[in-house]
Amino acid sequence: MNERLGFGVVGVNPRIRRSILAGLSRARQARLVAVCSRDPVKAAQTAAEFGGVGYTSFDEMLTDPQVEAVFICTPHRLHHPMALAAFAAGKRVVCEKPLALTLAEAEEMAAAAQQSGLPNAVNFTYHSMSGHRAIARLLAEGTVGRIQHLSLTYWQARQKLPGAPPGDALLEIGSHLIDLVYWWSEFGQAGEIRTVSSQEVLDERGQVPMWSSLARTDRDAIVTIQGNRTAAGWRNGMDCWLVGDAGTLGFTFDTDTASIQLARFGDGSPEGILHPVAIPDDLQVSYQDFPHVHLDRLSRALLGEESFPDFAYGLRVQHALEALKVAAQEKRWVELAELGASDHE
Repeated sequence: MNERLGFGVVGVNPRIRRSILAGLSRARQARLVAVCSRDPVKAAQTAAEFGGVGYTSFDEMLTDPQVEAVFICTPHRLHHPMALAAFAAGKRVVCEKPLALTLAEAEEMAAAAQQSGLPNAVNFTYHSMSGHRAIARLLAEGTVGRIQHLSLTYWQARQKLPGAPPGDALLEIGSHLIDLVYWWSEFGQAGEIRTVSSQEVLDERGQVPMWSSLARTDRDAIVTIQGNRTAAGWRNGMDCWLVGDAGTLGFTFDTDTASIQLARFGDGSPEGILHPVAIPDDLQVSYQDFPHVHLDRLSRALLGEESFPDFAYGLRVQHALEALKVAAQEKRWVELAELGASDHE
């Protein structure tokens, strides 16, 4: 537990400063040794503020022996070449979600990760959040039985805010929802996504601010997921319902708040009555403490001390994202098996 993994972070923006760099500055098992930005002023200022060496060349940063792990925080289009270069340089890798822009890129990245034999992870942050972990635990305990229907909605207002950059809601927030479906389905025994249908809305810039999808698993569970980045009143929130053969779990989350509800058949009435469920103390993490707690979990994963979603898992998510995109564009149901090899499933 005394080993502190040396991280080199590539890509700097306000969110990365707030969540990744600030987390590394307080982490017990990780330390920032390098930061890379193509802007020399930003690289120098960030290194002066958080520590480490400032680089403007990613290739040069990869030659730094103090950099044991690379955290890729760049735009999605750069994930693929940077991950391949980092593995080739013998570095452990954490990559922001989604893993890539396309399924083909994600397959190549997952193959490179496997061939390198180096520990790797995808930054699916909700795997470290209190409420989301509590839902996984309740499902694993069989609280509502086998899940038959997952209904997950992701709400943000960000695309309507002044100066909002263009974004694709499917890639930006759909990757999180697919992750939750796979994660929670594993514990809820809902099965693997096999077939999807999807509709998306394009704005005047050709971006996707909202979409809605329907899926079915190989265990005949129904999955309804949707994302909207133009929803007033929401910062970064979710409204989730997981219906099992013995009960229902409800979960509402927004940035720094989370609440869980539970109903089971025969509990208070024949159909059951929804009541609040407290998040266990051992899972509680405050909004202020989350960055360094999460970075320590990622570090332990790269040190082989804890499990966390890796590139193979990220490829599964990318597979579903690609199927949803094809379904929306071609206006039909799509079998995931249509999109190529499924050795990762």
